Amino acid sequence: MGFTEAVKREALERAHYTCVWCQKKEFFMQVHHIVPQEENGLDDIDNAAPVCARCHENIGHNPKFRKQMRNRRDWWWIHCKTEVASQIQPFLEKTNQLAERLRVMEAQGRQDRQQLTQLKQMVVGTLGYTPQGFDSATTVSQVTQMSTGLLDPSTEAVIVNQITRQQQRQSLNSHFHRE
Repeated sequence: MGFTEAVKREALERAHYTCVWCQKKEFFMQVHHIVPQEENGLDDIDNAAPVCARCHENIGHNPKFRKQMRNRRDWWWIHCKTEVASQIQPFLEKTNQLAERLRVMEAQGRQDRQQLTQLKQMVVGTLGYTPQGFDSATTVSQVTQMSTGLLDPSTEAVIVNQITRQQQRQSLNSHFHRE
């Protein structure tokens, strides 16, 4: 069956949309079963670990790392709980929610090119450039793969600055519209 949307959202929010293994923020996070379903791993929050696509592929399926995955996840959730929420979290939440909706549609054999274009625009608008081959991406998986590893501290700083400028403009606009 897999994790419910509520469990995925809770796991991602606890991790501030950051990989619990490498602590990188990514546009598209995955929620990994620490103990696989095939081995009777549950679809609950205790078995959920948000990871980036790279860590999911390279580490997620190796049974040698299960205990360490759980320990890193627990440590990261504690760290995030005590840290002030990042300004980038709401943006990453929106990109992940849109990507998940598109993944569900694609799994049902449906596509929404308009929403896929919106998702691509969110990524490109954040980065300030179009990654090579990005325009030709026709699935969420392709968009995810092409954008993996593109968020770094300098990119995050640019996003936070953009968000801050947007908030300042909105504040000014609301101030002038009140008078």
